[in-house]
Formats: sequence, C-alpha cells, structure tokens
Amino acid sequence: WSPFHGAAYAVIEALARIVATGGEWQKARMSFQEYFERLDNIPERFGKPVAALLGSIDAQKAFNVPSIGGKDSMSGSFNDLHVPPTLIAFAVSPVNCQAVLSPEFKESGEYIYLLPVKEDPTSKIDYSAIIENFNTFKEIQQNHGITAAISVRQGGVAKALGVMSFGNRVGANIENISAHDLFRPQYGAF
Repeated sequence: WSPFHGAAYAVIEALARIVATGGEWQKARMSFQEYFERLDNIPERFGKPVAALLGSIDAQKAFNVPSIGGKDSMSGSFNDLHVPPTLIAFAVSPVNCQAVLSPEFKESGEYIYLLPVKEDPTSKIDYSAIIENFNTFKEIQQNHGITAAISVRQGGVAKALGVMSFGNRVGANIENISAHDLFRPQYGAF
C-alpha cells in the first residue's frame, strides 16, 4: 500500500533479525535489492522507487545504519504484468558465535514473552520505540539468557509462534493476547 512504508519496514525487519539472532544492530551494514515496474518514461511510475528510497533513507537515518551496496531491477514488467513495488533489505553484523540465538523452542515448560510494538492508527513509524525494543531485548538476553527468539513481522505473533514451534516440534500455549494483536504485523517486536 505504500512503497515508503514497505522500504522502512524492510530496514526495520533486517535489523530486527540481527537483534533476534544475538547480533548488534548498531554495527550492521545493509544492502538493498529493489524491484519495480519498468518506468518507460511515464512520470507517474517514478514516484514508487523514489518513495521506497526515501523510506529506506528515513529508517537508516533513524537507526544510524548505512547501506553499503545494492542492486536495482527496474525492469519488473512483462506486457501488462508488473511486479509490486518492492525494496528488500539485507543486514549483516559481526556476532560472537556464543551469543547466536535460533528461533525454535528448545524444550517445553519455558515462558514465552512478547516485546510488542504499539499500533499507530496514523501509520507513523515510531523508531524510538523500536530502538527501545532492540535495546530491551539485548538487556534481557544478557541478564536472563533467552533460549529462543524471533522477530515478529507479517503474519504477526501467530506466525512467529508457528515458526518457533516447528523446529523441535514443541508447541506453545498462549494467553493474554487479543486475536487482533495475535495476527497484526509488528515490525520491531520480538
């Protein structure tokens, strides 16, 4: 619905995945892959890649993390078929191998916690709240030893719990979450 938001969420998700695996998002470097319809000198089409690049720059500035490379695919059209305007973000960061976390539940009987992201009806991205989540996650990991973690994204908490359950076939019992919050995307949540 918004190339600007899609690109900003791509940056947030790439960094959140670094955090969820035990890495340091502040040291991350990014690369982008852009997919857009062929522009064909049609002025209205130029706004989509420009909006996406502005969204990615907005997010990079908020996190103070640079993109060091990328590739564009501006020919995502065939006859009347066009790819959805998409910017994909990749992030890499050095990490101590002893600190690496995987998403699957290790054994039954452990508690499941959610670091949520508030829903904003204006679709404004609250970068400071997301950064606070990143830092809170790191603090909890250092002080309490998280055994499994995943970033919440499209599909919401329900999808994240499914992924966490599949690895070792350990299910999850959950309470105190509404159906709405269970399925809504929460980029920057864990």
